[in-house]
Amino acid sequence: MARPGPEEWSFEQRAAMAGELDEQLMEVIERLVRLSREFMAEASVAEYLVSRKTRLGLDEDERLF
Repeated sequence: MARPGPEEWSFEQRAAMAGELDEQLMEVIERLVRLSREFMAEASVAEYLVSRKTRLGLDEDERLF
């Protein structure tokens, strides 16, 4: 037996589904914001390390350790 499609849902069913999707969307957006912040922090560290390597005049073949 086929399940009724969204066009056959009641107002309450549509509202419940919209609320659930809004909640899931907010969770995803919050995770994206957190990941974006973490990415920017990692990019800053990488930029610092590259600039430090350049300032110290280190080439790929010349490592201190």
